[in-house]
Amino acid sequence: MNIWESIIITNADHERRRKAVEYACVSIGLEGFVLSAEEKRRAQAFVDGELTLAEFVSVDIDE
Repeated sequence: MNIWESIIITNADHERRRKAVEYACVSIGLEGFVLSAEEKRRAQAFVDGELTLAEFVSVDIDE
């Protein structure tokens, strides 16, 4: 799957993803880190069902 394909998620799953990402962003901020625009875009793509959890947390070390 790539970022331009969407998986079908329920409203409840969308809300669960949104809350999890929001919590993670607050936690990261409390640690003194700032998310890049690309990281924020990937987080929103996960919330919207454009990325699976595995795709969202994967890291491409070539970038």
